[in-house]
Amino acid sequence: MFTVGDADITSVRFSLTSSNPSVFPASNIIVSGSGTTRIVTLTPAPNQIGTSLITLTATNSFGLTATTSFSATVIPPPAAPTLRAIVNLTTYRNTPISMQFVASDEDLATLFLSAASSNQALFPNSNLTLSGVGNLRTITMTPAFNQLGVATITITGVNQQGQSASLDFTVTVIPLLLPPTVAPIGNIIIGQNQSATRQLVVNDPLDVSSLRFAFESTNPTLQPVGGLQV
Repeated sequence: MFTVGDADITSVRFSLTSSNPSVFPASNIIVSGSGTTRIVTLTPAPNQIGTSLITLTATNSFGLTATTSFSATVIPPPAAPTLRAIVNLTTYRNTPISMQFVASDEDLATLFLSAASSNQALFPNSNLTLSGVGNLRTITMTPAFNQLGVATITITGVNQQGQSASLDFTVTVIPLLLPPTVAPIGNIIIGQNQSATRQLVVNDPLDVSSLRFAFESTNPTLQPVGGLQV
C-alpha cells in the first residue's frame, strides 16, 4: 500500500519497471485502488527466486512525474516437516507401549502433532498420548482392556504454513505369554508289580492341545521313566 498526491488525483497514471524481470515481470506488477491510497500487487514468476528492484513512476495530466523504488525478494518456500521412527511394534494385552520418533521442521515450537488409530476398538484415539519437545518426541499407546489385534497408528505433523508430514506404523497386541499350569497330583502308594492311574489337570493360556510332557524319576530302578505315561 502506498499514497499518492496530486491536484488532479484522478488523472494520475502509473508505470512500473523491474530490474529482474525473470523474477518479477513488469506485467506481474499491478497498481489498484483509487484516490490517494493505492495498492501494488506483485506476483513472482513461477518457480523463481531472487531479488528485483521495482520502480514505480506516477505521471499526472501535465506530464509531471514522481518516482519511488523498492526491492522485492522471493525466497524458497519453507521445507515441509518430517517424521521418522522405527516402526511396527508388538505389545502384550493390557500393556502400554511407547515409541520415540524424530520430528523436524524450521519452527519446531509451532509444529502441531496429532495421532489417530485405524482400530478404535483396540486403540481408541484417546489412548494415544504425544509428549516431548524439540526433535525427539514420544508416543505412548495403551490398548483397550482385554483387546487383541492389529492397528495402524498415524502421526501427523502440520507446520504454520499448512505443510504436513505423516508417519504410519502398526501395533500388534498379543496375549500375555503365561506358562502352562499342572495341578498337584499328590503322593501315590502302589502295590508291588501293580500300576496306578491318576487324573492330571493341566491348563495353557494359548493352546492346551499343544502341550508336551516330560518325566523325571529320582529312583529309576524302582520307577523307570519309561513306565510313566500321560
